[in-house]
Amino acid sequence: NGFCFTPDPAKISVNAINLPYAAESPVSCLPIFGSYVEKMAMDKATEQRPKSEAKMRQRVVDRVVPKLNQDVNNLLAEANEDLENNRYRRLSKYHLYPVLMKTATTETHLLSKTLVREMVELGGGPPPLMFNHPTGVNYHIHESLFNNIVDRMDIAGRTMTEDEFRAEVERFLSDLTGTEFAFSKAADPESQETDSEESDTESSDETPKGPDKFVFDKVSPLRVQIRNGEIQVTVRTSLIRADGEKFDPHDIMIPVRYKLEGDLIKILIDKKTLGVSAVEGGNRFQNTGINTAIRRVISGTERSRYLTVQTQDGQSLQLRTEEIKALDGWLSIWSVPVKPVPVSHPMPIPAHAPAQ
Repeated sequence: NGFCFTPDPAKISVNAINLPYAAESPVSCLPIFGSYVEKMAMDKATEQRPKSEAKMRQRVVDRVVPKLNQDVNNLLAEANEDLENNRYRRLSKYHLYPVLMKTATTETHLLSKTLVREMVELGGGPPPLMFNHPTGVNYHIHESLFNNIVDRMDIAGRTMTEDEFRAEVERFLSDLTGTEFAFSKAADPESQETDSEESDTESSDETPKGPDKFVFDKVSPLRVQIRNGEIQVTVRTSLIRADGEKFDPHDIMIPVRYKLEGDLIKILIDKKTLGVSAVEGGNRFQNTGINTAIRRVISGTERSRYLTVQTQDGQSLQLRTEEIKALDGWLSIWSVPVKPVPVSHPMPIPAHAPAQ
């Protein structure tokens, strides 16, 4: 039903064939009379064939169905326990348990839709089905889910350095997903180029030594919008420089793009297109200072295109990301299963699960 497994009693079909092919009696050795008795026995056996086959079918059903029901019930009970302890409990802890879930199947597809929000929060409408592929797994994630997740993070109103912010995000995502999460330090070429330009500029300026501190907004510290192939992250924060100088609250719009290259998903940030504007008032000097501070701490990163999922029987299912689309508030991801060792031509399966 989308939340737990509730099995019905199993039904099996048995095709029993009981075909008599010969008869023998104590008088079979007698001429004529022996053959007559054998024919009578064969006729009687043929007459009783439907009853014998029915008994045979029932014996198989009585032997197989109880064991089948027991095994299936045990497996589904373990699956329900795993969902409750390893999935739902973490989601409920952060109020991210779906308020609406719908699961359905066809002859070839599994379809699952979930709505994750509180009563006063926004949710997504119908997903963009034009990005669905007939094979593999299709994910459709609305920007409201990212924003609702951010609202559960403990950053609103806090004063944090870059390292403290990274540590908080890593802690939150690790606790939410049950797997260790860490940011990659690898930067994209655009970020590296901009970093080198900034280092030349800052080497000639008297930049305060030590980390800057960001004072995140108490109401809306971070918001995500998905538009025209970009994930636009807007951070509302004020700044305390290492020398104690304070800057007014500003909105910083960070455009995030992505590129599938080799075995990696490269997350690209063009620092030259950062948008910085004061929430109220502000001046050019503060805009430049905030811009410089943000450009110094953000960089591109990269993640593996492969996601490995462990099944209950100890097997591994590996998915390779083949396509990412960002349009009209939706992030659509298409993945296909591959062999344990990545291959150049992934082997698709006929299943997909659009979710919102």
